[in-house]
Amino acid sequence: MTFADHSRIDIRCGADALSTAEYQMPEYRNLSRFDDSLAQADEATMADALSAIREHHPQEIMWVESIAG
Repeated sequence: MTFADHSRIDIRCGADALSTAEYQMPEYRNLSRFDDSLAQADEATMADALSAIREHHPQEIMWVESIAG
């Protein structure tokens, strides 16, 4: 999340990426947080998440980053 506090790029993350208190910090103003965790999300859940991002940012390039558990 260090990138989010210095970036002009909109970033979306799962609820497991940072706490509710962290999400409300002003340095994360370019960050949107899904209500659900995406850490162990199945293919359908990830497809829904990507669809939501594409709906709000149709012309943007998306990068998906994940850490294997």
